[in-house]
Amino acid sequence: MTIGQRISELRKERGYSQEYVAEKLNVSRQAVSKWECDASAPDTYNLIALAELFGVSVEYIAVGKKESTADSETSDPAGRPVTVMNHNYYHPGLGFSQIVGIIFLICGIVCGVLAIILDKDGLVPVALSFFFCTVLFIIQIKHKNLFSLWGGWLYVFLLEVFVVTSSPFLVFNPANYGGGVSWRLISGYVTWIWLAANIVYTVFYVKKIKKQKENAQEGL
Repeated sequence: MTIGQRISELRKERGYSQEYVAEKLNVSRQAVSKWECDASAPDTYNLIALAELFGVSVEYIAVGKKESTADSETSDPAGRPVTVMNHNYYHPGLGFSQIVGIIFLICGIVCGVLAIILDKDGLVPVALSFFFCTVLFIIQIKHKNLFSLWGGWLYVFLLEVFVVTSSPFLVFNPANYGGGVSWRLISGYVTWIWLAANIVYTVFYVKKIKKQKENAQEGL
């Protein structure tokens, strides 16, 4: 049995989908599919993560060696000790992002129904926003957090510019402060603060991914 076959077997035994495994390991679903088809192999970092997720030893995934103890201490390909819990039960369930996505979907449906029943056109952009957020949280892609943050910000930005009466650019015009701070200005500030937060998060996220890759390379 190959590494890919063992990964596929363990995943199916636990009732996990490829999307669920991809989300837990912060990789794309295509990467998990390639591992299972033996088109590629997980690196050291992902090998350890798979062992922890499935509750087996790294050696079992790598070479098929089984452990008989409840809590086994083994080592990864670099020789570093790894303690893995052997679980007898699993809880695949829905991931956090899927649950949030479902909540957004329900809110979008409610707003859409109210817009039709009450004939309120103003609820249509709100419903579309909820549906957009649903897509961001449910889809499974690599670096999903970054996609969600930047995709969400871009959507809100375009929504403010082309649909809502508020515009994020109001904050750069001193003339708009003559009547005090309005909700339109607050909305603009939120947009730009969100942008700054995205930039900071992206910098730290990229550094984290780079560090993980460096650690994985050191273990090869």
